[in-house]
Amino acid sequence: MNYDKYMTLDELKIRLRIKDDEEDAYLEIMLHDVIDHVLTYTNNKFRKGFPNDVKRAVAQLVNLQIQIDEGVLVSSGNWGSGEQSQTGNDREVKTVKIDGLSKTYATSGESASDKAGGWEKFLDLPNSPYNILKHYRIARMTTLARKCGR
Repeated sequence: MNYDKYMTLDELKIRLRIKDDEEDAYLEIMLHDVIDHVLTYTNNKFRKGFPNDVKRAVAQLVNLQIQIDEGVLVSSGNWGSGEQSQTGNDREVKTVKIDGLSKTYATSGESASDKAGGWEKFLDLPNSPYNILKHYRIARMTTLARKCGR
């Protein structure tokens, strides 16, 4: 697949304000993964390439994945087994910043009702990547729907 049709590594680095080339191989893999995710999520082939707001969403998602990989962000969504990590490496997240937006959460020591690490809620903000991408989603047509339409 020609990923440059959608977004180049150089453009991603400009959007993320990365000037060196130390992490280019990693960034390129992340970029390709996110492009594949966006194409699948939207069910849209973007024949003319990504519009600028989709490119911004791609950069946001790459940045989010970098923060997750570096251990800066920890999910509170209990996506795994629901148990705490036995390694003790989990960190609480107090503030999440993406593309000029920020959301602050109370740590468990500050409030028992507002669970720390709830960065997933950040994705619901108006300028979040998924709120941008939802406008480009194309409904998937099922086999039954195709038969009914004939």
